[in-house]
Amino acid sequence: MATASLPGLPVSLLRHIIIYLSNDEHAVCQMACTCQNLQAVAAEDAIWNALHAQRWNGSRRRGQRSKLEYIRRHEIDRKTSAWIRQLATGDLAENRLAVLFGRVEPYQQDAIDVCWKLAVAENESLALQKMAKSVGRMLQCSCLVDNIVSLRRTRMLLGNANDRELTEVLATTLSSLFFDKPPFADAANQIRSSLDQIAETVRSRFIYPNPTVEHKMDALQRVFYEEMHFCGNTDDYYNIGNSLLHSTLERKTAIPLTLAILYQCIGRRIGVDVDIIGLPGHIVVGLPEMELYVDVFREGKLLTRDDCGTIVNGYGIDMNEEFLQPINATDVFLRNCNNLSNCLRRVTQYDTRVVAVQILRLAGGIPFEDTRACRESLPLMWARAHVQYGDRLPVW
Repeated sequence: MATASLPGLPVSLLRHIIIYLSNDEHAVCQMACTCQNLQAVAAEDAIWNALHAQRWNGSRRRGQRSKLEYIRRHEIDRKTSAWIRQLATGDLAENRLAVLFGRVEPYQQDAIDVCWKLAVAENESLALQKMAKSVGRMLQCSCLVDNIVSLRRTRMLLGNANDRELTEVLATTLSSLFFDKPPFADAANQIRSSLDQIAETVRSRFIYPNPTVEHKMDALQRVFYEEMHFCGNTDDYYNIGNSLLHSTLERKTAIPLTLAILYQCIGRRIGVDVDIIGLPGHIVVGLPEMELYVDVFREGKLLTRDDCGTIVNGYGIDMNEEFLQPINATDVFLRNCNNLSNCLRRVTQYDTRVVAVQILRLAGGIPFEDTRACRESLPLMWARAHVQYGDRLPVW
């Protein structure tokens, strides 16, 4: 019986053999060195796409051949791992730390993936795991700063037409910094998906095909408070989770500002204008089409202007009509950053999250023309925190 050598097999069969080895790039490369047929098959996109999916969960840059993308990602992994090991030696000066961080920073999301793998690797030292987490979070902060700068540029072009949408995007961006499950890039998508589901539930409660604003609000109030049981967190007011959208969606409790953001996000999805109103000492939401207000922290109690005045008077302040003006997206974001900073400092002052929130607050609040300087200062701010606090700097 005649037998065929491996190089003499049909190309389709060779392809199946090499795909079988697609969890081992070294074996694929060794096979490619044996003959021209195997070399041609081993260079096909399908082979390297499978290798890429096995190692990095699939995503590739558009327009890149899989083999080229695999080589690019492999080099990023190698360089990032080496630089993080240098950072973890613990005896580097501030400027040296900043320089090494600056080398990792351009890779952003790709480098974040490397950091997470190192942070959970059981065979790595605690110092390396800790450094990998710290670098990963600050790289994520770098990505978020870029997002915020881009959003601010867009807002300057569009004016305030999309202010409510911008409030959601900024709040989602801030929450994703504290998302503790990889892949971190999915945090925003998960939050938006949860909001979409709640809005769909509200729409399913509409009684009429073309509901009025009043009917929509009745459905929103019923779903938000009676069915999903969102409420103000009076027992643990300064818990960090109270200022984060993903945590509030999971625990159904938060501070007034976060509940107001969620309420506005759902209102926008069902076609109801909802404004965030910053009364002195308390946040409520306004319903301009109904000339009413909602105390989102106290089980959705409906308020009139006089009721709002009573709340303000309770803080020893005379009511002023200016207090009923909506807060714009930037101010909501800055308040959210302040709330997070206050909560973090109650836990510890030595925390990379404090540095990250400070940087994001700067990116969202300083004059737009200064945001580039803020972006460039990130490596030095991170390095300074590590040099100043050393082993006392915990990582979340």
